[in-house]
Amino acid sequence: MEVCLTGPMHVARSINALGGTGASDVFQLLRDGVPKSRTELAALTGMARSTVNDRLSALTELGLIGPAADGVSTGGRPPRRVALLPDARLALAVDLGASHVRLAVVNLLNAQLSAHEESLDIAAGPEPVLARVMELADELLAGLGRDRQDIMAVGIGLPGPVHFDSGRPSRPPIMPGWDGFDVPGWFHQHVRVPVLVDNDVNIMALGEHSRLSRPVEHFLFVKVATGIGAGIISGGRLQRGAQGIAGDIGHVRVRSGDGVFCHCGNEGCLEAVASGSRLAEQLRRAHRDISGGRDVVRLVDAGDLDAIRPRCVRRAATSARCWPPASASSTRRSSPSEVAWRAPVSTCWQGCAKSSTSEPCAGHPTPGHPHRRPDARRRPARRQPAGAAPRALPRRHRRAGRRLLRLSRRRASAEPGQSRPGQSLGQPKRRMGLTMSA
Repeated sequence: MEVCLTGPMHVARSINALGGTGASDVFQLLRDGVPKSRTELAALTGMARSTVNDRLSALTELGLIGPAADGVSTGGRPPRRVALLPDARLALAVDLGASHVRLAVVNLLNAQLSAHEESLDIAAGPEPVLARVMELADELLAGLGRDRQDIMAVGIGLPGPVHFDSGRPSRPPIMPGWDGFDVPGWFHQHVRVPVLVDNDVNIMALGEHSRLSRPVEHFLFVKVATGIGAGIISGGRLQRGAQGIAGDIGHVRVRSGDGVFCHCGNEGCLEAVASGSRLAEQLRRAHRDISGGRDVVRLVDAGDLDAIRPRCVRRAATSARCWPPASASSTRRSSPSEVAWRAPVSTCWQGCAKSSTSEPCAGHPTPGHPHRRPDARRRPARRQPAGAAPRALPRRHRRAGRRLLRLSRRRASAEPGQSRPGQSLGQPKRRMGLTMSA
């Protein structure tokens, strides 16, 4: 888990855990763990050396940085270098899912110091769920010999749309009682630090994007678990949309969902057909003791064929294999360079697919290649026109121009002084909306 301590370029607004020091840029440069001299920091930030000294003095007063070993001399006195003190302060990362909570305490270099995960029903409401989160946070801090005073920032991911500016959930389908709840305000009653609240898939997208092997400006992250969602990064910035639902593909209608009603009230939602909760529901109907998608994955990993063979589960798995059109629509709109998937129930899909005789839906892009069809064949390249000018004209004008060209060739091949039957050379003729005179 990663927590943003000073608003990075991906987020919509600046969230600063350093107060009014203005030292965010210098602090972020030091978070790679590599000691740097004042000259290097001035070159990297473009600040004057005196400004860099002021920023470093502010960070020193906060107890976040300290002196490091001197650098290599280039002919004079060795440059003095400073480095971040990783364990000076801590950050709390919270991942709330539909049926679980996962917490981690990390230091200033994002190294995980302690973590805990347990089952928790998000439908219990915001007050009981967040109270349990604080209890678990206190236990993790106590195990490290620290307390709430050592927390510098809190990052929270929620399994639903979030108004990022206020941190309030926006009509989340699977979170009854959470709509409009002031999550940052609740945490501020217990710990006086900046609190960042966002959709969990958006946070996952930022984490995956930051760890790519090469820089990518356009990136799509898809999560398939109890619900289905996507995080979209375009132009190096996370796209949330006006109400925080830019990547909410779980409630896109799919043709295989006719007659299946979603918990949001609509019919045929992708989430109602192919999510982990859907598979768990099918197994419960088959008289299995299943509480959620994690139990389905556990049974399949254990080789329980009774969890794979029921016809209802194979139908759900077949529907899951047909779901990529919803993600393909997001792919066409965002045109990403990289696509990443996090699908805990994908193991179950693969196990069910081995016992199913049905094939993936023809014409649907495959998950690994969103623009490639399963039955696609390499076609010869079409010959392109010599210039771009013909393509710049509207189609109706191009069609009329081709007709004019054919007519002129016919007349050029005719004998002088003769005309085709039924046509007078002295009278104009109307064709395709154009007046053509002989």
